[in-house]
Amino acid sequence: LVDEYGSRLVDELDFSLEARTAQEFAENAAQLGLDASCTTVQPIMQLTTSRVLVTSWVDGERLESVARRDPQEAKRLQGVAMSAYLTMLLELGTLHADPHVGNLLRASDGRLIILDW
Repeated sequence: LVDEYGSRLVDELDFSLEARTAQEFAENAAQLGLDASCTTVQPIMQLTTSRVLVTSWVDGERLESVARRDPQEAKRLQGVAMSAYLTMLLELGTLHADPHVGNLLRASDGRLIILDW
């Protein structure tokens, strides 16, 4: 257990791995039809290293703001998040390991943006 935790902690510090994971999620989301309801930043691989992560910019609204402005929309996004996370786990055998509210945004088109892979 300690060894697994240690290896995951080291992986968390490798931004090239994070970039690949985000890229894989985007590709898999498109194949599974999730891209209609959620998205992520696009890493710029030629500028990303193990110590520097460069991505496209995304405009989004924090979910706390969405909840204050439109509680129904916040509930819808919670459902999108649950579907996306269950699909990741059950269909892809992977999971976004840091699903706190700071890593989720609402895009202007209504999609959920998942950050920090």
